[in-house]
Amino acid sequence: MLADADRALATANFHADGLAFACDGIAAALSALGAAILGRCVVATDPGLTGLPRMLTPGGPDSAGIAPLLKTLQALAFELHRHAQPAAAVPQMASGLVEDMMSFAPQAAEKLGESVVSFRLLTAAELRVAAQMLHLRGDIEIGPALTPAVEGLHPICPPLAAEDRPLAREIEAIATDLLDTGMLARLADAALRAAAAPRD
Repeated sequence: MLADADRALATANFHADGLAFACDGIAAALSALGAAILGRCVVATDPGLTGLPRMLTPGGPDSAGIAPLLKTLQALAFELHRHAQPAAAVPQMASGLVEDMMSFAPQAAEKLGESVVSFRLLTAAELRVAAQMLHLRGDIEIGPALTPAVEGLHPICPPLAAEDRPLAREIEAIATDLLDTGMLARLADAALRAAAAPRD
């Protein structure tokens, strides 16, 4: 597989266990990161930890806030966990004992692709939660590296009101405008470079 050239070349070395192991490893890493995202979003709903309203809603106990979104987050985290199960570890035997091992690389790549889809939405959902926290926090100073991302979130994510509304379109817009365009990755890279730069 020549990823940079977007080509696949035929080879006699058809046993692709290296590819399977790589796909399985990335899927496991995405599962761990997804669990961390879920944990942060759950913490965000606790007034004792954040000082913000329960479920990040200004509407009081009659408003659900982001509670329905947490169920979606849990489902996405479960999907990541499910796809993190290694394909290459499955017992195998093929071709009348001529081939004593199969890599299951295509299956590993397929489930990794499904993990990426879930992780994309999970990341966008966390950004939606963060946007609501910023709305509730009010006038707060944002670091220069994150300011463009926050400015990009505000038009997509108006504050939640006392009357609940679906958030699916806003989350998909975040995924399309901030994640698919690579904007968030560029901002993260700039923030890391700024943090690593020598200080006077």
